Amino acid sequence: MRVALWGTPVNRATIAEQLGTVAGLEIVQASDADSLARALPGAEVMMMPVRFYNATTQALLRQHVGTLKWIQLINAGYDALIDYPPPAGILVTSAGNALAPAVAEHAVALLLALGRHFELAISQQRSANWDDSMRGNLRVIDGRTVVVVGYGAIGQQVALRARAFGAHVIGVRRTPGGDQYADEMVHPDQLDTVLARADAIVVTVPLSEQTRRMFNTERFACCKKGAYFVNVARGAVVDQDALVAALANGQIGAAGLDVTDPEPLPASHPLWHLPRVIITPHVSGSDSNLRIAKFVTANVRRYLAGEPLEAIVAAFSPESSSQPI
Repeated sequence: MRVALWGTPVNRATIAEQLGTVAGLEIVQASDADSLARALPGAEVMMMPVRFYNATTQALLRQHVGTLKWIQLINAGYDALIDYPPPAGILVTSAGNALAPAVAEHAVALLLALGRHFELAISQQRSANWDDSMRGNLRVIDGRTVVVVGYGAIGQQVALRARAFGAHVIGVRRTPGGDQYADEMVHPDQLDTVLARADAIVVTVPLSEQTRRMFNTERFACCKKGAYFVNVARGAVVDQDALVAALANGQIGAAGLDVTDPEPLPASHPLWHLPRVIITPHVSGSDSNLRIAKFVTANVRRYLAGEPLEAIVAAFSPESSSQPI
């Protein structure tokens, strides 16, 4: 079976090494759209990060309808495929829970850093300024309520870590039932109600038409005044002008953002200059290459054995029960 593998040199090498343990695979690596075009003829599987997927990729796939059966994304999100849908009949899977520990750790790190005012401390350190006036404004997670919006694999790992610090965790998801790491679980219809109780909000939803700009002026107004806001999902889940206004008027007390809209965030954007904001350049899933490689290799073994695949994306696979939040 031919596999077209597109990615950065590091993730290509790690994935190719793991795929090499599966007999009967022809792995053809691509470094750009041109080499992908050469790799796709005869390929039954294409593996790639979603950030490389665009209209050009979509056009290439249309040339291989009937041969290409499966797109295995090597990340958790799939938003670019919503904008440029692959041809009908091609199965799409994400990297499932492979990135969940790294992204969750990053989210909680942002929450901790905001609570201890690390952004101010680092600024003071650069100017050799010993000023402990922040002392009265520091926060701990212990005893606080953390609402995790989008309780999938990443959200669950956020809850696990937040609980370890003593937080009361409320998960928000469409599927019913409790969870071992969440103290409460609510349907998205109750989101505005639980936001009013949240000392901190962590957003981990995939980007879809249902979640695009879900955090807007009206939703921020529902939040508990001074709540912390952390987004490790996608930038377009948030109306950034509304977030800037909520930070400026104190409705949102601080924000930790690993994602923005657009990316990179323009140098002139006001988010760069607000005092209680930490921005990281969409790196929360880093250090997951081996986990991703093992996940996609296990999925290939399932595919070859005729077994159901893990992490089927519902938007392109109606038989899946997955939901966007």
